Amino acid sequence: GRRNERLYGLEQQYDAYRRNQESSIQPAPPSRPTPPQLPPTPRLDPPDEQTRWANTPEKWNWQDFSATPGQPSEPPPPFAFPSSEESSAGDELGRSVSAMSVVINGKKRSTLLPRMSTLDVDSLNREIATLHSEIGSLLPVGHESSERARHLLDKAYSILQSDPMRSAEVEYYMQQVRTIVQRVRQARLWSDHYRDRLRLYLSSWLVLALLVFMARYIYQVSMESAIIHWFSAASDSFAVQNIAALIGVMAAGALGGSAGALYTMRLHTRLDHGLFDRKYGLRGLMLPIIPTIVGAVGYILVAVVYAFLGINPALNIVAAALPAVAAFAFGFSQESLYGTRG
Repeated sequence: GRRNERLYGLEQQYDAYRRNQESSIQPAPPSRPTPPQLPPTPRLDPPDEQTRWANTPEKWNWQDFSATPGQPSEPPPPFAFPSSEESSAGDELGRSVSAMSVVINGKKRSTLLPRMSTLDVDSLNREIATLHSEIGSLLPVGHESSERARHLLDKAYSILQSDPMRSAEVEYYMQQVRTIVQRVRQARLWSDHYRDRLRLYLSSWLVLALLVFMARYIYQVSMESAIIHWFSAASDSFAVQNIAALIGVMAAGALGGSAGALYTMRLHTRLDHGLFDRKYGLRGLMLPIIPTIVGAVGYILVAVVYAFLGINPALNIVAAALPAVAAFAFGFSQESLYGTRG
């Protein structure tokens, strides 16, 4: 009972204290923001007499802008072409047209591209004919660059015949054709470079493979003796019986690969527009190597069969020659299998 009475008394005291505090609190007056201080406005002096005169529209009534002030100006001629006295050869106007000549009443031309100072129509016609023949000799008929170059030349020729004053457009199209021809010439130079290097590489492989294949029969006994001496192998072991035939098969594969690659190069050279690019050169580098590896792997499988059948390829010439012929045939015809010959 006492505890409740004490709590009730404390609540009464707290309510009385809060009412006293609220009655004593007064609202603060609102504060106004102070405006920023602006710099003093400079005072301008009044304009003088000349400035006031320059701003009035009457100044245009008496000023003379002619080439010779004080004299009456003549109206401009209807055309800006030179007179007969100034031209030394009037009949050359058809061959040499000045790009700076402007017809006042004619169509407005674009000035985004620079004009040629002197446009020689005859020389441009000769250059168009020369580029036509050169493109026909450098590129095939259906080639993308050839078709684009011919289209640009025809467009430049039509513009030149219809309106020689459009010299900037004619020069723009001609420059594109010159760039195409220059790139084709560079491609031809690199083609000759790749062809000579690849021919030397394949010829070296051909000679090396032929020498190794001949040494396989000439030094067969020496090879077998070297295997017996170095590895302490028996005379009738698997390695001694097949070492000479294995070397012969690998040499035959390399011989067929290099010979077939040279034959394909000859066919490619006979084409009208056959080019030797980097891709062709990389493929030619692998042609002698692939049949060499395939021949070695294939002969190992054949040698295992010979061992089960009891055939000694070191003594049986036919058994040693059959894998070599197969390796040579694969090397020579591998490009036909790949679809890259012809």
